[in-house]
Amino acid sequence: MFLGLFQAIFAQANSVESFSPDLDSAVNSRCKFSFDHSETSGAWGIIGVAGNDNRTLNDVTQAIQNQLGRPDEMMNSLRGDFCYRKNFNLRLEVSQDAFVIAHNPVVPELRGSNSMMGLVGLQYDDLFTLWLGGATESYINLVSTDLLDHPLSQRNRIYTVGFDLDFQRTVNVADNANLNMALQSHNTFYNTSINIDWNGVSTTQAFTNRWKVESAYLWRVDTTEFGPEIIAGQQPVPIDMLPRVWDYVHQIDFLPEAQTLLAGEMKLVHHFSGNKDLTTEGGFYGGYVGGDVSYSNQSLVLTASSFGIETSSFYQALGERFWELKMSLLF
Repeated sequence: MFLGLFQAIFAQANSVESFSPDLDSAVNSRCKFSFDHSETSGAWGIIGVAGNDNRTLNDVTQAIQNQLGRPDEMMNSLRGDFCYRKNFNLRLEVSQDAFVIAHNPVVPELRGSNSMMGLVGLQYDDLFTLWLGGATESYINLVSTDLLDHPLSQRNRIYTVGFDLDFQRTVNVADNANLNMALQSHNTFYNTSINIDWNGVSTTQAFTNRWKVESAYLWRVDTTEFGPEIIAGQQPVPIDMLPRVWDYVHQIDFLPEAQTLLAGEMKLVHHFSGNKDLTTEGGFYGGYVGGDVSYSNQSLVLTASSFGIETSSFYQALGERFWELKMSLLF
């Protein structure tokens, strides 16, 4: 009963491989092309069993038992920002999220989904972006003997419209120090082809708001900048690693528990000749230790990171450890 389940949910996940950039430290450029791949440590264990032609029912059952109560997930994104006219950018994004969690070692209770979302956006002056798009979702949300009596997976079509507000400002507070501030508000409306359970309510319409506030105080010594940074928001990490489809899959709350909203880190940026930068960040993010390292020049950004992400609205209740590789081309 498990074989068809994992085939249906993760059929596409094994064939998608990509990487993406941390554009926060990238050089100024109007056109960007980026790839992003993120996964938890156990994602390939589940997906590998599902994609193995010689797998047995015992193989799948054992894989589920090994991660009971622990979510596993894989994300892939392909993004492009293209110059349209002065102060306008055309933005394209295709993203995937494959997620699974198992409960109850005696009678399996399973929740999982494989969602693919495509978006087209028009951005004005890096401040305002209007998005239109859609998604397909293959999902299961079955408990107890439902696994025997119901189809293993169901399909859903999702139509989206949204808008983003992004503000950034740098203030020179001393001869050798800057205060960098940023505010984000990403808003998305969803309309689904079937009724979904959205935070306990059966509906075909839903809304998410992802917000983030950042403030960094950086001192300059020769060619190096360093200092503390404070971040507030859902899943408060310093890079934009979660695609919009993640917000839908996990039904993010506007205000989860206060401890999950706060992060503090130390940031260090070393500037080399030829417009080359090396950036490192590390700290405590919404209850989990994490960090990233990034190298950038005029045309390329490479980033490796590891962050703990809380998938519930409660402090350290249902966290995932993501490992991410990113690459971006700028032109």
